[in-house]
Amino acid sequence: MASISTLKQDHEFLKAYMSRAREIEYDRYRLYALQEHLNTAHNNIQSRIRSDESQMRSLRDDMSRMRQNIQNLDRKPANLGSRTVVVAIVYFIALYFLCQIEWIDNILDLLTFGSSLMFFLEHVILIPLLIAYAIGSNEANQKADEQERKIRSQIRDKEQNRMKIEKEIIRLGGLLDYSDSCLAKCAEQIKRHDAKSSAFYSYGFLHEKYQNLIAATEIFNYLDAEVCYTIAGPQGAAYHFDQIYALNQINNNITGLRGQISSIQSRMRAYGGAPAAIYTISDRISKADRVIDDMLKPMLDSGYNSNTSLSPVSVKKEIGNSTADYFARIQSRADDYISWTRRRVD
Repeated sequence: MASISTLKQDHEFLKAYMSRAREIEYDRYRLYALQEHLNTAHNNIQSRIRSDESQMRSLRDDMSRMRQNIQNLDRKPANLGSRTVVVAIVYFIALYFLCQIEWIDNILDLLTFGSSLMFFLEHVILIPLLIAYAIGSNEANQKADEQERKIRSQIRDKEQNRMKIEKEIIRLGGLLDYSDSCLAKCAEQIKRHDAKSSAFYSYGFLHEKYQNLIAATEIFNYLDAEVCYTIAGPQGAAYHFDQIYALNQINNNITGLRGQISSIQSRMRAYGGAPAAIYTISDRISKADRVIDDMLKPMLDSGYNSNTSLSPVSVKKEIGNSTADYFARIQSRADDYISWTRRRVD
């Protein structure tokens, strides 16, 4: 064990300490990146649910309108007047020839359209009208029945689609609940990691200003390459870091880290390019993002891809153990780093 003041001048200790500080910050990024990906999955699933609900409402409206259309189908005979005239002519001609065969004595009565007005009304107007109405009604009903069959077939198709969407909404609702649970666990892990980070940094070897991934990585590099032998002081790695990064605003906003790195690369291009640490960080966080993408793929796919049909139970089985192991490794590393520091100071 040694005093803090002594350790602040111990190059090998500081290099080992900053190596661990760098990993603490990488783990912080991993947790925030996981939270970001979970939020993306959560938002995409919510968007899918809203879209499906809108589609289901549209289907319900369509089916209601189609059922109303069935009620409004026209079953009245069309062109009844012209049909009656045609039927009357045909009926009269047929009646004429029938009378010639069976009632020769009444031919003259037939030719004069009968001996009474009743005969005329019955056989020339009423009966043809009834026949024309029956024929027209039959045709109208057949046409309406065919239209009704087509509409009911369309309603069945839409109902099957509605039931499929309803089932999908239930599935996505389960995934949304699980993503909420994952986000809650991730927020708790971030809170725990922040507490462990505070404990790790509590000995004062690294000022709060430099407790971020870019600064921790660059300061470690200076110590490792023996550009500097201490962190503080006019010849220390922190001072050197401030000189190199004077043009850039470095902060602890983990979620904006990608943007910070891109900005640094752009701004420092005119000065011969960004330090190697920036490219190292960029590569490592890209790798971390890929690991998280692979780990959360079942949940992310459920938000992006409508053809994915994994149940909440399957998704939980797919990623539950992975995220639990992920959290455990991060917390274990933080505990190890705190114990390592404590053993050398206390």
